[in-house]
Amino acid sequence: MNRYLSRSPRLVLTLLIVLALSVGFWISCGENFQSPSSSQESQEVVLNPSDPQVQAVMEIQDRHTPELMKQPGIIGTGTGMTEDGKPAVVVFAKNDV
Repeated sequence: MNRYLSRSPRLVLTLLIVLALSVGFWISCGENFQSPSSSQESQEVVLNPSDPQVQAVMEIQDRHTPELMKQPGIIGTGTGMTEDGKPAVVVFAKNDV
């Protein structure tokens, strides 16, 4: 994937914008985000599309997907979760190894 990033400063800028928006959202709603307890970490966590935090990330994803899909090597986007259970935009890229 580094090969694509080095060829496209626009892609890097777009990814940084998505990351900055996500981090800004998490910081502004920091009290609403709770880290899962150790007993919850082993349990499967499912995204709830009616959750306002998930909806906000989905809106960010929808806003940036058209531009991301124009970039070489990008094959899709989605809304997923970080390792600590926070909603996040996921960008899928080809790996031509």
